[in-house]
Amino acid sequence: MRWTLIAIPALIGCLDPCKNDSFKEFRSPSGKWKIMVFQRSCGATTDFSTQVSLLPSQSPPPKKAGNVLSIDSDHGRIAVDSNGLVDVHVTFSGDSTVTLAYPVQARVFAAVTDRDGVAVRHERP
Repeated sequence: MRWTLIAIPALIGCLDPCKNDSFKEFRSPSGKWKIMVFQRSCGATTDFSTQVSLLPSQSPPPKKAGNVLSIDSDHGRIAVDSNGLVDVHVTFSGDSTVTLAYPVQARVFAAVTDRDGVAVRHERP
């Protein structure tokens, strides 16, 4: 009995309630890198978020949070598309720089400016 009581909370703490879907992919000019824009949902108590990851081109879709950008619509202040994604425009300048443009009203949780030697520029027109 004692093991059961200890093991169940430990296992519950290890489960990740989040899931990713609605993937959009953008490749660098040479195909070395790709940007994946996707929706992340972590359960009924949180809003959907738009996430962005920079990955080597052969990588599978991410299962974790975005590694360069995490934003949401700030409780509906901005429109999302039919997949629930905030509009993120992706522009590569060669393989060394990528620009992410997204609405100024988007609520930003994380915005990384360099990942794996690639400069990540954030524009909020």
